Amino acid sequence: MDIKEIKISELVKNNIDIKENCFTANRKLKQSLNDYGQIYPVLIRNNSLEIIKGLNIVKAMKELNWKKVLVKEVIINNNIELLKFKYLLNKTQDDINVLKLGLVIQELNKKHDINYISEKSGINIEQLVNYIDLLKLNNLIQERKEANQPKLF
Repeated sequence: MDIKEIKISELVKNNIDIKENCFTANRKLKQSLNDYGQIYPVLIRNNSLEIIKGLNIVKAMKELNWKKVLVKEVIINNNIELLKFKYLLNKTQDDINVLKLGLVIQELNKKHDINYISEKSGINIEQLVNYIDLLKLNNLIQERKEANQPKLF
């Protein structure tokens, strides 16, 4: 599929977000966009305008009042394939928020068996369960903190 130019306002955020938030990157992205322009296309899901890679670039472009963006479609047939794509992409960059990942896996697990998620995503079952357990532990810690109870550890 070819790279094409579309209006930024047409793009939408996808519902699978596992990336760590980085607030200092925004300033650097804006400076890079000013200095060099857009170097890589934003990746969007096939047959939609859902951003699967490049959300921070799009945010920076909007703040700089850019009107158009270069995009390339990637064939992603379902949310498990999207999880696999985003997991592999962000794992190589050490950029995964394990709590967000746990939440995504937990949501997928409402519709799909954990074995199926593992098989289709390429993430082994133990890792999937660990991400869900980290999410549960974080929720428990937050509940105790809000109730002003002593720390667990």
